[in-house]
Amino acid sequence: MIKLLFISFLTIPLIYSSLAFAECDKKKAKHEIDTSIEAGLFKRTKAKDGTVVYDMRYPWYSMDEKEQIKFADEVYGEEACVAGKPVKMRIIYKGKDVAQSNGKDSIAVVKDDPADATASLPEFGVKQQHTIPGIKISFDCFLEKPVSRTMLMRLYEKMRQDYNTDTYENVFIMWYLPHYKVGSGAWGVTNCQKGKVNISIRALQD
Repeated sequence: MIKLLFISFLTIPLIYSSLAFAECDKKKAKHEIDTSIEAGLFKRTKAKDGTVVYDMRYPWYSMDEKEQIKFADEVYGEEACVAGKPVKMRIIYKGKDVAQSNGKDSIAVVKDDPADATASLPEFGVKQQHTIPGIKISFDCFLEKPVSRTMLMRLYEKMRQDYNTDTYENVFIMWYLPHYKVGSGAWGVTNCQKGKVNISIRALQD
């Protein structure tokens, strides 16, 4: 359910995951929604056209893609259960749509914009660099605004060339936004260990 899940840029394409709600406990579903609202996980409103809007208070990008899809399925399932039918629904975070329903039987998590694969790289600054020759290199970098995972991967490739990071076993790039303080949690992290790249968006200071 919603509260259990938390213990653990409007673009296309979308990932859809259908779910059944014909047979469900409406009372229990409403209780789960109310409990999560009381816990401050999100604010729930209803638009004039009947669309249910979840304004997230919990950092959406602290979840990986699978967790985002699971959460979207959970909340859509609860709402559809209470309504007894498919519902129109949006999940927003900091004013941006991060998931939408098709008003039929599923909800979709917003993916990176395909245009990011060819768009101009955003400006960024390298504030600090730390190295252990041949073993580890790390950077503290500042972005002007949030970017997609696709763009973070492209920025990593640029730094890989500019700083010849292939000569190190471990590469860490901590990405900060202008209002972030270094050392208090990064907005995003790019880590490469022995050629395997992992990108996470944590938004720890939001």
